[in-house]
Amino acid sequence: MSAINKNIRNMRNDGFSLIELIVIIMIISIIAIISYPRFTNTVQSVNLRIATDKLKDDLRYVYNFAITNHENTWFTIDIGSNSYTYGIYNTPPNSDPTLLTDPATNKPALIKLDQYKDVIITSETLGGTMSYDWWGTPTNSGQITLNSTNTIVIEAETGYIFEL
Repeated sequence: MSAINKNIRNMRNDGFSLIELIVIIMIISIIAIISYPRFTNTVQSVNLRIATDKLKDDLRYVYNFAITNHENTWFTIDIGSNSYTYGIYNTPPNSDPTLLTDPATNKPALIKLDQYKDVIITSETLGGTMSYDWWGTPTNSGQITLNSTNTIVIEAETGYIFEL
């Protein structure tokens, strides 16, 4: 009989008490509260990195398209709508602008940076637009800055694109 009583007592000690569960939940809650700002900052920085890389890739695409296809291309940036577009001029040069197809989405190249949460074009020194002739020479040089931190530079004469 004493062996049965021992088994019954041991069975009652299996599991957690209500106080132990509450303490565990409180510890998990504190860890979640502390780590949430780091998580959101990480998500924002990843979105900014993706948007910056996309913008650089598109500028390089327009540059390479001009050289490869012997076409005059253009790139227009609009801070007000937080977007940019790019395309080609049909012959003669600087007439009938046509949007190129964005290679990433296979849709017309109207890129809205609102799709990358909390990423905005804070400044640009291109005058809103630039063109590449079929040699890849830009009409002007300048910078595009996203979120006041990531700056993309387009060099005059060479068309070289890099990030500061």
